[in-house]
Amino acid sequence: MGLASDARERITLQRYVEGANGVGHAFVDLATVWAAVEPQGQSTFRFRIRFRDDLRSRADTEPAMRVIYQGEALDLDDVIESVRRTELQLIASRRIVEDIDHLATGTRRIKAWP
Repeated sequence: MGLASDARERITLQRYVEGANGVGHAFVDLATVWAAVEPQGQSTFRFRIRFRDDLRSRADTEPAMRVIYQGEALDLDDVIESVRRTELQLIASRRIVEDIDHLATGTRRIKAWP
């Protein structure tokens, strides 16, 4: 089956932007699109969407992008043009902040969900 028949979920693509003179930052909505969603384990998802000129490879995600799926923010890890100028595959995963074990240093580490 083609992408049109499989794309039944709505996802929002967001891009990280910095404020003027590096003051402030936020994720802003880039687009809301239809996607075919394929879970790839507990923490990773593959989203198949229609081709977009502004999103063809991982380099186009810099400095950072994320996917909002079912109200949850997922970090966009990779972009693959699976069918030339027709379909993209987005690989996104959950992120968690580990517990702070040593409060004196206040160190926080970020790693992929389990």
